[in-house]
Amino acid sequence: MLSREECLTLLSTTPIGRIVFTDRALPAVQPVNFHLDGRFIVIRTSIGSKLAAATRQAVVAFEADEFNPELRTGWSVTAVGHARAVTDPTEINRLAALPLITWAPGSRDHYIVIEAEQVSGRRIVGPATQRSGSTTLTQGATRVLGVDEHPGLGPVRGSDHEVADSPTRCRPAWLATGQDAW
Repeated sequence: MLSREECLTLLSTTPIGRIVFTDRALPAVQPVNFHLDGRFIVIRTSIGSKLAAATRQAVVAFEADEFNPELRTGWSVTAVGHARAVTDPTEINRLAALPLITWAPGSRDHYIVIEAEQVSGRRIVGPATQRSGSTTLTQGATRVLGVDEHPGLGPVRGSDHEVADSPTRCRPAWLATGQDAW
């Protein structure tokens, strides 16, 4: 299981993530470049954008990941929290000094800050053969380090995971079947 600190460290290593928000009562996902400022995810956008309008005082999800298809390794971190538009001139000046350069053309002088209130993550380590209790990972299977965690409820173990008595904690059942879940 990835700790909160590990999740935040991983988030700080990549410049692109995906924000999940509500647009006209429907879920929407948009790729964005961002900067992690402590426990705050900072996004720069235009003031009249759909994203700016949809995220004012809303609860949103944010996901970032990094994968290496050749090595079959990677990680994924999801954060959930309240998004807010930054209006204080002092805070805007501080955020403008962050290393957050927009990729999209046009004016992007509106800042959205998401407090990472709930964080979960997992890391996938490449092909391995491992014996764990009565569960064997066959050659070519992928070991999953980390499980989703729900605040106050602990690890989430559903029908899509096999629980193993080992540091791997659990693994998605599709790994044993060879199905591709990505």
